[in-house]
Amino acid sequence: SYSSVSMTSDMSSWISEAFTVAGLPLDSDTLAEIAVVDDKSGGFTSLGIQYEPGNFSFTAEYTSRSVEKLFAETTAWYLSAAYRFGEWQPYVYVAEIRTNDYEDQYYTGTTAMQQALEPFINQVLYTLFNIEQRTTALGIRYDLNNSTAVKFEYRRVDTNETFGLFYNVPDGPVEFYALAVDFVF
Repeated sequence: SYSSVSMTSDMSSWISEAFTVAGLPLDSDTLAEIAVVDDKSGGFTSLGIQYEPGNFSFTAEYTSRSVEKLFAETTAWYLSAAYRFGEWQPYVYVAEIRTNDYEDQYYTGTTAMQQALEPFINQVLYTLFNIEQRTTALGIRYDLNNSTAVKFEYRRVDTNETFGLFYNVPDGPVEFYALAVDFVF
C-alpha cells in the first residue's frame, strides 16, 4: 500500500530542549527554521505477506516513510515464524528500523550566526534523527481458551550506539523479558 500526506507540525519545544541539553540553546528564528514543518509532503509505503501452511505461520513486512525537511527517509522490516502444536505456539522474529541518507537532510543556515552554528546544529540533529535499531525475539504463546492467551517473550534490542526508538542512547544491547495476557472481547 502507499499513502501520501501533507503535514504541518511544530516540534519547537522538543527540539529546543534537546539543543539546550546539548549546550547549544537556539534563537527563535533558527529554532523555527529547524523545528517547524509547514505544509510539507510525505509518503508511506508498505508491503506485507502472511503464509500459514498447516501449523506453520510466516509473516513479513517492509515499510518506507519519507517527509520533506528534517526527517530522513526511514525503512523498517520484520520477519516472523511460528509453529502451533495444540494450545502452544513458539515463535521467533527479527525486526529492523533505520534512517537512510540522513546526510541529505542537513540544516543550512541563512544568517551568518546560523551558518557558524551549522556543524553543531547538524551534529545534534544527526544524533536525534539517525535511527538504527535491530530487535530479535523468542517467545511462546499458550491459548487458555478462544479469547485468552498468555505470552512469554525474550527480546534483545541493539541500537548500534544511536537512540533507536529509546528516549536515551542505551549502553549496548537492551534485553527485555515480558509476560502478557491477551484478551479478545
